[in-house]
Amino acid sequence: MKLYQEDAETAVIGAICMDGSSLMEVADIIRPESFYVARYRAIFNAVVELDEQGQEVEIISIGDYLEKRDPNINWLAVLAEMSKNCPSTRNIKAYAIIVDEYYQLRTLYSAGSSVMEVCVDPDISVTDKVAAAQESILSLGSG
Repeated sequence: MKLYQEDAETAVIGAICMDGSSLMEVADIIRPESFYVARYRAIFNAVVELDEQGQEVEIISIGDYLEKRDPNINWLAVLAEMSKNCPSTRNIKAYAIIVDEYYQLRTLYSAGSSVMEVCVDPDISVTDKVAAAQESILSLGSG
């Protein structure tokens, strides 16, 4: 099972490149770590940082910001391609919800893997295993 939806991640970034004000529609839904694709995570992080600095969030400023940090990538071309492939800025919230749902699934999967590791550790008591599993699952809601 694939634990990310690259088209939704692309659409969120593309929509923000086309209309930086759309960031406000998704700022309470997703964070940089919500993105599975590392390049998209870096782009969204740049968007958030630009916004926090009070700078204009648009394709040129995002590309410039990223190229100063990693000049080996033609960020403007990457962003232009993502913008071109974005179906609509109107649906950015729906795209962000999809990105967030997959992030939650990855987090749940990771928690499950941690629980399995604890379960097979012979040096941990059953009581401690149950406590660790409960803690792992309960921490998902606080994320």
